Amino acid sequence: PVPIDDSFCGLDINQPLGGSQLVTGHTLYTEMTSYVYNGYCVAFVGTKSGRLKK
Repeated sequence: PVPIDDSFCGLDINQPLGGSQLVTGHTLYTEMTSYVYNGYCVAFVGTKSGRLKK
């Protein structure tokens, strides 16, 4: 197995990210940030109307 660490996204085994079929949809969220607090992953997501989801 490949270890998933800080340099995982730059590895050549997971490039390029793409597919053979187009994915379409409606944008629900426009902003996202996350961090670890006391061992928990906390994410805040913002909508295009200005609402904040946690």
